[in-house]
Amino acid sequence: MKRTEIIYISPTPTLNYYTHISKNLYNEATYLIKQYLKENKLLSYYDLNKLLKESENYKEIPTQSAQQILKIVSRNWKSYFKVLKEYKNNLNKFKVKPKSPSFKPKDDVYVGIY
Repeated sequence: MKRTEIIYISPTPTLNYYTHISKNLYNEATYLIKQYLKENKLLSYYDLNKLLKESENYKEIPTQSAQQILKIVSRNWKSYFKVLKEYKNNLNKFKVKPKSPSFKPKDDVYVGIY
């Protein structure tokens, strides 16, 4: 059995800043994936990591946190394509067509992984 521990922290300006940067990195990675999909290419986590290493958002937060965010983005897109394939094979299983992962709202924050 896997166990996790969740610790709730009171909001602070620093924490708010880092979660905002995390959201920006998530959106930047999502944007890159959508651009490469227009060329019929799907970026993997390794591709995203290589392309975004020089990004301001990537550099602003700890490297491990940035890498985890990119892994989440990559996993979200893989899941989307897996569900889309299932949707095409079995339409009766779904009420509506699955939507692709979208951008996070501009003034929002995203999960902080530390």
